[in-house]
Amino acid sequence: MSTEDPLFELIKSLSQTEKRYFKRFSTLHSSRSKNNYLELFEAMDRLDQYDEGKIRRRLSNKKFAGNLAVGKNYLYNLVLRSLRLYNTEQSALFQVLDLIQDIHLLIDKNLPQQAVKRIQKAKRMAEQYHLELPMLEILRLERMMIRWSQKKKSQEGLEDNQEKTAQYLRQVNLQFDILKLYDDIFLVLRNRPQFEHPEERIHELIRAFSERVSITDFSFETRMIYHLIWSNYYQLLTGEMKEARHHLGVLIDLFEAEPHLIQEYPVRYINLLSNFLTTFIADGRYETFPAVIEKLESLPSDREYLRIKLFQKIAHFQLIYHLRTGRYEAALGMIAGIEQGLEKYREGISLDQQLNFCQNIAQVYFYNHCYEEALNWLDRVLNEEKHEIRQDIQLNCRLLQLLAHYELNNLEFAGSLARSIYRYVRKATGEEHLLKAVANTLLKAVDLPAEERETLLKNLWEDCQTAPRSEVKEMVYNWLKS
Repeated sequence: MSTEDPLFELIKSLSQTEKRYFKRFSTLHSSRSKNNYLELFEAMDRLDQYDEGKIRRRLSNKKFAGNLAVGKNYLYNLVLRSLRLYNTEQSALFQVLDLIQDIHLLIDKNLPQQAVKRIQKAKRMAEQYHLELPMLEILRLERMMIRWSQKKKSQEGLEDNQEKTAQYLRQVNLQFDILKLYDDIFLVLRNRPQFEHPEERIHELIRAFSERVSITDFSFETRMIYHLIWSNYYQLLTGEMKEARHHLGVLIDLFEAEPHLIQEYPVRYINLLSNFLTTFIADGRYETFPAVIEKLESLPSDREYLRIKLFQKIAHFQLIYHLRTGRYEAALGMIAGIEQGLEKYREGISLDQQLNFCQNIAQVYFYNHCYEEALNWLDRVLNEEKHEIRQDIQLNCRLLQLLAHYELNNLEFAGSLARSIYRYVRKATGEEHLLKAVANTLLKAVDLPAEERETLLKNLWEDCQTAPRSEVKEMVYNWLKS
């Protein structure tokens, strides 16, 4: 996709629902000029790559086509107006921002009573959805209306308003403080090899933050960031998944205590559930999967980006659950639906995520002894440009390719693959040490009679038992067990 044309990028980023909404929005007026913009929109939408010459040729109004820069600028703003209106119907934040605009307009029209009604509605919504920044503007407008009203209770109203403003100012300042803390800790986690004692550095940052804040001023957003900090700390630095789960669980409970927030911020809730399950995967535990997957399945998917997100998460975790608990036939039954979803949502799923699905589907076929089908899916990964593939996915697929050819008795090719993997990881430690052991074992096994291979595989089984937990260990363990 071209990165040189903002309008083309904007149109290509729209979901099908948003495109349909724009077309209805743009035809509210039947003037010819509106038809020109819709025609331009559709001409750009049909292109895979931006090509201004093709666009000009597809426009029926040649005068309009000759002044394309002006038309594109107008259409860009028209699409954004359509998106604002569309999202006003979907988002409490957009509704509150619209109410603030209404209040300004009503004040300008000298309609104070109507403005006050809008202020009260905006305050209720901002409080319900924890919208601290918009609340400050609402309180400012309320203070203006109280001063103008000249009622007997104006002093009480002003004092109450000032108290609430001070409260929300503390909360907003604290949000920015904790966001800085989050960023500082993120940099420590990302660059931890540069720190002699990264854990101590993180504790220093948190201690300094705690000394200057009061937990009583924590807003919903501040609590979210606070627990995310600790979850990342335990998950990424210390590996204490139980502690990471505790903090993610607190966040999930915060959302579930106010279900309207799940509807307002569905992606955040989905990501929390996903990260929660990931901590169980790291511990090799899967008993919680059915209940959490059921939560994901119960979420409304009335927007296209949510349908894509939920398809990815539900299919991924269901596959993992079936694979890691030995339910290989159940996993096989999912493949047709996953293939349909990958085709349907191709444009909305990143290449990295598509390759991850290919890897997991290959495992499903492998553990169901459908080795040729497994190799077909592995080829989809391994035939991609190497720089496009995450290293862990590439290594897992190379290992599975080796095991599949070994099972198909393609021993000469299996030996070649084993030598390739052995060379790749000969200096590696940790998870890659097991890869080296597998490659070394099969490299020897291909030249031995079948009965002697069993002894080598038993030795590999013992190596697998003592290896640290990893996806490679899961794959090798399940293969040897079968």
